[in-house]
Amino acid sequence: MCYTDQEQSLKNKTKNAEPVRIQVQQTGTQQVNMTAAPGAEVLLAQNVETQRERQQNAALTQEIQQELPAAQALRTAIGIPIQGLKPAKQSFKERRRDKKKAQAVKDASCPVVKAASYDMLTALQNSRADRDNAAEPHKELIRKSGVDGRVLHAFARGYRLKGSKNKRPATSRDARNKEQDDQFYMDYCSRDLNRRKPHLEKMVNELISHQFTPEIFTEQYLRKHMREMGELGDRMLCMDNVMKDPINAPFFKTLDPYRTQALEAGFRIFVKYQAAMLQITAKYGVDFNHCRYYDKEQTPAIQMGEASAEFCKQEFDGAISEYEQTMERLKGEQKTRVENSAKSYAWRMDAGNELLQRLKADPRLGITDNEATSQFFSRSHVFLQVGDEFYEENVEKMKMLLDVKRLGDGKPPEELYERIRELAIPRVERIMACDVDALAELTDEALMVRSEEINELCIDNMFLSDLMKLRHPRLDKVNAQEGSAENPTLRNELVAYRSEEFSYKVMMLRGLQERARALAIRQAVRDGTQAKLFAGSEEAKGGIEDPEAWCGKRLEIGARSIQATREKRAAKMKPGTREFDEMLLKCTGDAKVSLALANASSPMIRELDKMIAGDSAEAKQLRERVHDKNYYSLQYSEAELAQKNMKLNIGEALFRSFDSFFGLEAAEKMLTPESAVALLKDLGAGAGMHKGKWTIKMSKDRQMIDTEMEGTSDEEALKAAAEQNARGVDVFREVIRAQYDMITRKYGNAMGDVSPEELVLYRRQIHKDIMENQVALNMASKYPGFLDLSRPEDLLLHHRLNYYTYVGTVLDGVPAALSSMHFERGEEMKEGLKMFMENARQESFVQEAEAWLLKNDPAFQHGLDWSQGVRVPEQNAG
Repeated sequence: MCYTDQEQSLKNKTKNAEPVRIQVQQTGTQQVNMTAAPGAEVLLAQNVETQRERQQNAALTQEIQQELPAAQALRTAIGIPIQGLKPAKQSFKERRRDKKKAQAVKDASCPVVKAASYDMLTALQNSRADRDNAAEPHKELIRKSGVDGRVLHAFARGYRLKGSKNKRPATSRDARNKEQDDQFYMDYCSRDLNRRKPHLEKMVNELISHQFTPEIFTEQYLRKHMREMGELGDRMLCMDNVMKDPINAPFFKTLDPYRTQALEAGFRIFVKYQAAMLQITAKYGVDFNHCRYYDKEQTPAIQMGEASAEFCKQEFDGAISEYEQTMERLKGEQKTRVENSAKSYAWRMDAGNELLQRLKADPRLGITDNEATSQFFSRSHVFLQVGDEFYEENVEKMKMLLDVKRLGDGKPPEELYERIRELAIPRVERIMACDVDALAELTDEALMVRSEEINELCIDNMFLSDLMKLRHPRLDKVNAQEGSAENPTLRNELVAYRSEEFSYKVMMLRGLQERARALAIRQAVRDGTQAKLFAGSEEAKGGIEDPEAWCGKRLEIGARSIQATREKRAAKMKPGTREFDEMLLKCTGDAKVSLALANASSPMIRELDKMIAGDSAEAKQLRERVHDKNYYSLQYSEAELAQKNMKLNIGEALFRSFDSFFGLEAAEKMLTPESAVALLKDLGAGAGMHKGKWTIKMSKDRQMIDTEMEGTSDEEALKAAAEQNARGVDVFREVIRAQYDMITRKYGNAMGDVSPEELVLYRRQIHKDIMENQVALNMASKYPGFLDLSRPEDLLLHHRLNYYTYVGTVLDGVPAALSSMHFERGEEMKEGLKMFMENARQESFVQEAEAWLLKNDPAFQHGLDWSQGVRVPEQNAG
């Protein structure tokens, strides 16, 4: 273990002398303070256990307990199984060797060293020297990787070398240790979690198998096993850094409950282990921290050890019983957890089938014989809640499910669609939020105890897939891609462009369920559980007379399913292949369909459609202004605009439709249907009104014509309309500001780094992020007063619009261009994508904006972060 130099002092031994404190500082982790009883030297010299000594010892024990740091669940460490050592008398040879060792240390200035001290120190020094050998060849690798070298040094096995010039491992065992240490250093310094995992697994498993016994602090045991005990201490102390390493965090999050809690128990006892080790070795004159003997000037540290060693050992011995009881309890809880996981599926299936029999006989449902024997009916119980208290609710739910069955391929009533949608949404969200790849990386132990959880995720997937075929009630065929159209379904709406991802997760969960359940059943059978582990339908089919063979077969089926699903996914995600081209096109089509569905289902857009389609004068005025190709400023005449070098209008309709602006994430979060209607009225104010006379050139049938617009003579009416319009422009601008703040945090300066794979995975997200960009840019550059570049926040938005509008538009159009070019290799597609994005950044105004943002906008100076969303300004919320 590595510490700073000890600071030691011993005050005069008087009746009122204060306790002596020796602080031992651990580098980068924790500090242990210990207190020696007053008058320790006198008491030790007399060797009499007086009442005063007992009181001081009790106070010392209490102070050590208070000042030792609380044990942290450091999650992992490495240890060696420790077995009890029977005391034995020394042989003649052992006594002779001890005399030689005592002779070897007679010149040491430490007054208490003896043969046992020699063995302890030699073991510690050899261990450190061997691990130094392991670290030496990798110094440059450690420096470049930025990995904490102390962690690597602590967990290396170490090896001896021989030869003065060409140093090589001393023995075949040393050669094996060197090979393993080299691999460990390279894997850990790679910063790749997958390469680190085997080493982390080993650390965890060795620690929870470690046995703590009272014999480990006997002189006989210390002499024989000081190396292993010292290495255990080093590794445990370094676990703080291992735990805090963000690369390792996903590994620790997926540990099963048993191992997580077993590690926590191990670290609680380690606090007592550490305190005992420091004081017991000091009693023998060994400076455990610095691998050396104490000298005459450091006798206070030795006296501290002599006074405190026995009590620290007693504290450790007392903690052993608690530790063993904790481990026994955890093993019992693990057994119960495995049993519950093993029987969860059988219980759910049998209880669901019993519920179906009750529902089948309920006259209120009017179930026919054909319906009762249909696969749809037999699967439907997975959407029902088991329990008498839910029966009436289940009747209503079954009526709804039967309505879907009886509907066939027709369109459902809107109310039925919405109820099924509400039922399906939480199930789809659970699947999409599940990290199936992380589950697939779990050890058998961790996967086994999560069988119940995976059953919950997976058990209704097949029936969910049937329900998601339900057609949308308001939309007919939508052009998914050129030359094709499809009937929008609930699946299109709920999984949108992530259809492939959803299918992948569903198939992975099925394979994982097979493995997790088989592992849990096998372990439960081996533990002799009496619980019912197989569903009635499985028992009826037979083939489970031999549970061990049944589990082996299901494990094989699950493994094959997981492998096949991953291979299929990998083939589809390989740029340049036919499968990838097809997926790229499909995701582009899915983006169009899902966007149409989102707009059709949006309460905000439906409310606006209803209002704008009316026959009222207000509705006509709104249509005239917000759909006009020349959205113009009310408060300026043509001459005044010319002086400002501004256009007469923004050159296009503010809203070609409502889909783009009101479909923005910022609009969805910042506006309600009511506030959206108010915004529309404000932006539509002043239709047909303007200041002065305008002459506007418009394109019609490819011919340029001039249109003169007469100004209003009612100055008060114009002023009121201009003020109302300005309120709408203010809200529009703040929505755009929030949207581009999100875009900047998501894409940074890395829009050109989006990969072909990310184009597939985030197709609709990219389109939705920038679909209002051109109108926003036109408002910023052509509408007087939209931005005031003297204000920092407006100058920031100006540059963000100039950069992301153009680069984002190119990125949005890239998938169609790439799929039409039919690249033969993945690298060609990547180069094609890079070429498109590099060209987009060649525009002078884009380069100017990029340079300004790199210098002034911290949010721009990072890579891609797809997790970012809109942050709603408090003043604009709702």
